[in-house]
Amino acid sequence: MKNYTFTEEGNWTITITAKDDAGFQPEVIQTVSVLAVPDLGVVRIVLLSQNITEGEHVQIRAVLNNTGYADAENYEVRLYLAQDSITWKNSQVKNTTKVSIDKDESKEINLTWHPALYGDPDKNGKWIVGIWIYTNSTHKDSYLGNNKGTSYPLRVAPSEKNSPLITITELTDQQEIGKPVRIIAKITDESGIKSVNITIINPEKTRYFRNMTQQENDRYILEFDNTSIIGEYNFSITAIDNSFYQNQSTTYGVFVIIEDATPPFIDYFGAYPSVQLKGDYVSISCISTDFMGVKSVRVAITYPDGHSVTKSMTNLTSAGKYVYSQTYDILGKYVFNIISEDTSGNMRHTENKEFWITTDVDDADGDGMPDWWEERYGFDPRDPTDAEQDEDGDGYTNIEEYNNGNNPLKRLSSLQEIVYKLRENWSYLIISVILFILIIALSIYGLKRKKT
Repeated sequence: MKNYTFTEEGNWTITITAKDDAGFQPEVIQTVSVLAVPDLGVVRIVLLSQNITEGEHVQIRAVLNNTGYADAENYEVRLYLAQDSITWKNSQVKNTTKVSIDKDESKEINLTWHPALYGDPDKNGKWIVGIWIYTNSTHKDSYLGNNKGTSYPLRVAPSEKNSPLITITELTDQQEIGKPVRIIAKITDESGIKSVNITIINPEKTRYFRNMTQQENDRYILEFDNTSIIGEYNFSITAIDNSFYQNQSTTYGVFVIIEDATPPFIDYFGAYPSVQLKGDYVSISCISTDFMGVKSVRVAITYPDGHSVTKSMTNLTSAGKYVYSQTYDILGKYVFNIISEDTSGNMRHTENKEFWITTDVDDADGDGMPDWWEERYGFDPRDPTDAEQDEDGDGYTNIEEYNNGNNPLKRLSSLQEIVYKLRENWSYLIISVILFILIIALSIYGLKRKKT
C-alpha cells in the first residue's frame, strides 16, 4: 500500500495496475474529486489583563494561523475557563467569536471574560484558559491536533464583601404638620456607593420610595415633604456599594409629625403710595405664606379721626400676594397693620405702618412746610405739630420761618428782627406815619390862624 498527499484542489484520476503470476496486468481507473481544506491552529494565548479583581473584564488574546490549502471563512473560536482542568464542555465556555484567516496567514483575536469570578476559595482565584477553534461538517479542518490550546493560569482577586456603613447624622425627629423633614446620613464603603434609597411609611401605612441625593463628604440627604398626616413615620435607608457582589446594608429610624403651631409668614407689607392726594387710591399689599395654607388675610386701618376698620385683602397670586385698595377723604395720618390666619387657626399680627392723605403730595403731613424743607432742617415730614414749634427760640415758629425764608435753626439778628417786625407790622406803621403827618399839619394850620 502506498500513501499519497494531494497538493492541489480538483478532479484527479487514479490508475491502479496489478500484475499477476501469469503476467496479466489489469488496470483499475478511478476519478477522485479533491477539495482544499484549511488547517487552523492555536499558536499562542496571551493574557492582556493584569491585577484582575472579581467582577472586572478580562481581556485574552489568541494568536491563530492557517497552514492549510484553503482560506478559512467564519470559523467559531471558543474561550474556555476552568479551575481544575479544561474538559472542553459547554459549561466551561465563557465567550465565542468568529474568525476568517486566509491560507498561509495568521491573525490575533481578543476575547473577553466578564464578569471575572474568584470561584472556589480553595483554588485561590486560579483559572486555566483554553482556546478551541471549533470545526464541523460545514467548517472542516485538515488536522485537528492543533485546534486547541491552553495557557498558564490567571489569578483573580476576590471582591470585597463588606457592607456599607450608614450613620444618620441629622434628623428632624419632630416636625409640625405640612413642614418638610430633613434626613441626612453619612454612608461610606471601600468600593464606593452605587445607590442610596429610603422607604418612608406614614401613620396610614402609605409607603414612599425616594432616592437620597449625594452631597459632599459622603453625606446623603432627603427633604421629605409629604407630612400632611399627624403621627409617627417609620423609615429605612438602604445603601448598595459598587463591589461585584453589590453588598448592601439597611438602617432604620422614626420621626413624628405634630399639630401646626406656627403662624403664617409675612415676608413684606406696605402701602403705595405712602403719600396720596385726597380721593385717590392707596394700595395696601403684603406677601403671606404658610405650610398648611393661608385661610385669610386682613388689614386693620385707623383713620386720622381715631375710628378703625378691618378689611379682607384679596389674594392675587399663588405666591401669596394680598392687596386691599381704597380711596380716602380725611386728611392726615392713617395707621395700619396686617393680620394673617392659617388653616390651623394660628394668627400673625404685623407691627404698625402708616400712610398719609394730603392736598399736596410734597407736604405729607399738610402742615404748610414742604417735605424737602423739613428734611433739610431735620424736622419730621410726617409730624404736623412741628410747624408750630420754635426750634431756635427766637420767637418765630417754624412755619413762620419757612414763610419768611429764614433758617429755623438760627436766631434772627437784632437788625433782622427789626426788619422782620417792620415787615410784619407795615400796615400799622403806615397808618401811624399818616396820623403823625396829619397831626403836624393840623398844628401848623392852628398856629397860622392865631397869628391872623
